[in-house]
Amino acid sequence: MKTKFVQSFESAMKKLLDDIGRNQIRFYRTNDFPGGFPGLPPGLLNKCTGVTVAVSACSADQRDYMLIAPNRVDWASKGKGYSYDMDPFIGYFDSNSGEPCRTGIFLYHGKFPGRSEPVKESLEHCNNLDEAVTTLKEKVMSSVQCIDQVDHRIKEAMNFMADIFRSEIDGEES
Repeated sequence: MKTKFVQSFESAMKKLLDDIGRNQIRFYRTNDFPGGFPGLPPGLLNKCTGVTVAVSACSADQRDYMLIAPNRVDWASKGKGYSYDMDPFIGYFDSNSGEPCRTGIFLYHGKFPGRSEPVKESLEHCNNLDEAVTTLKEKVMSSVQCIDQVDHRIKEAMNFMADIFRSEIDGEES
């Protein structure tokens, strides 16, 4: 597991929040995802079918956490087929002022349930990752829904990342 601290992303987060709203989740096709987000590794979106952005309030922290989760396609761990891997980013907005935090965290190869999940679609005709990504991208639809409808992978990532944020960032500020 590797974390990367990211700064200077406040305007990008505000644009996403304006697009999504509080307590919402949005699925973006990679070509619909707003560009210019600092910290995204170059070329990452070329390996992804889409990006999920979730905004969820945490009244105990008085924050609205924002999770950005690129849905990256990779070889399955056992070498058969493909999997979806998630290397998420988390930041937050102050629930009272609406101001974004100054530091966020990207997590690579985290250890949370649902980080890696097998691709269920048949990709037997694909000879490599690029063909698999292209095929899967064609099936992705951009949509918005209430955070209450979030799937288990995003919920697990959100909780895991909020805990990391509290220990890595809040722990340093105390």
